[in-house]
Amino acid sequence: MSTQAIHPVTAQIVEPDDGFTLRLARKPEAIVAEARMCSEALLAAVKRNGWAIAFQEGGKEHLYFEAWSFLATMYRVTPRVKETRLVQIGEVTGYEAFAEAFHVPSGVVISTADSMCLDDEERWSDRPVKEWRNNPQTGKRERVATGEFTPVPLFQLRSMAQTRAMAKALRGPFSWIIAMAGYAPRLAEDMTGKEPLEQSPKPTVQQPQQKAAETNGNAGVITDKQASRIWGIAFSHGLDKKLVGQILKSHGFDDAKQVTTDKYEAVCAAVEAAGQGGAQ
Repeated sequence: MSTQAIHPVTAQIVEPDDGFTLRLARKPEAIVAEARMCSEALLAAVKRNGWAIAFQEGGKEHLYFEAWSFLATMYRVTPRVKETRLVQIGEVTGYEAFAEAFHVPSGVVISTADSMCLDDEERWSDRPVKEWRNNPQTGKRERVATGEFTPVPLFQLRSMAQTRAMAKALRGPFSWIIAMAGYAPRLAEDMTGKEPLEQSPKPTVQQPQQKAAETNGNAGVITDKQASRIWGIAFSHGLDKKLVGQILKSHGFDDAKQVTTDKYEAVCAAVEAAGQGGAQ
């Protein structure tokens, strides 16, 4: 028996919407016009609140979770965390979070995602310990780095895993509008700051770390955590990246990750001295 129906007014054959047929709900022009309005509102909000960051000079800006959530709200969509799990992979610890984005009026889940935050990440491993001290020059109490480092608290790893998962749940439905607004569709919270502007084939030449090790004898190259400590000392004193680069070059390195184990303490001491106003 045919499922076709006769429209009572126009007397035209109308195909029933069985929910499985791929078809346009509205005219594309209307969808694009709405998206353009949302992207313009997003641009204004991002600039007003500082919700974007560029990790590479000349690269597109990446949006923080707040911007993704702001955009989703225009479509009456909100993210929520469904579950968070403690993760232990060898010596690496962190959290994995599961989230979903749902349409508030209907309660329909439109996207799901999961993400992790682990303590083997450069920004989520160790952080400099600071304490309040009196500044004899200004007479004010200031937070000063002690030179020691402490692991990032687990609750902060858990919070970032949840943030990343919620943002990723929104990325599926809304990344095309983010791109329309001129931003990179990858989440700011997922970036390390070391991604290349373009993907290129792996070089066949010798890597800088290997060259540095050979130049400085048989000494091995320091670990990522040790390289992070060099930058942690610099940032705790508010040193400019250019100055840190000059200190590294004076010891024969172009990057902190090229520093060899035999010169590691000397580089750290030089950065510390620069931060305290001494000679490099």
